[in-house]
Amino acid sequence: MIEMFLCSYFAGAATLFEDYARQNIRAKEVLFIPTAANVEEYRDYVDEAKEAFAKMGFEVQILDVSKASEAEAKAKIGAAQVLYVSGGNTFYLLRELKKKGLATLIAGRVRSGELIYVGESAGAMIAAPSVEYASVMDDAGDYGAAAQTGLDLVKFYPVPHYGEEPFVQSAAEILKAYGDKLNLTPINNAEAIAVHGDKFEILGR
Repeated sequence: MIEMFLCSYFAGAATLFEDYARQNIRAKEVLFIPTAANVEEYRDYVDEAKEAFAKMGFEVQILDVSKASEAEAKAKIGAAQVLYVSGGNTFYLLRELKKKGLATLIAGRVRSGELIYVGESAGAMIAAPSVEYASVMDDAGDYGAAAQTGLDLVKFYPVPHYGEEPFVQSAAEILKAYGDKLNLTPINNAEAIAVHGDKFEILGR
């Protein structure tokens, strides 16, 4: 069964994750993919997420998929029980995952229940069927059309940072542009979405 924890800001939702983990996670090691932040100027949230995991007793293993070989990345993802994917640029992240065949591997292991997926911001948005809607919030740049298709693990579309600076306007624009077309699920920085199979609940409200 699919098990996922999707949030806007992991450090802000750490208490929610701790409760979620107590009920759903036995492993004490997390494979941590910070790759989406590579193209961002501000990336403090990556270190904050590492610290939050460490405080909860998780051993954090870093995997930057843009630098690792395809074989190394596939071996580590294939062996992981818990995967965290950080925030940053949604389109860059998907491109880097797909270049090495990792998107398919991740999606398959999550669907089979072998891998618990934890996604923050961009890491949450790529769980949707498509990330075209993220172009309002992130620069799609020249990352290519292949970076538009998400992991398709959920049938809703997370909208992170709802009502939170500096994303107040872009999150509102996503709702305005796509609200009547997609099943948008907005969350603020203190909320999260827990996915159990084909059901989900918003935590922190």
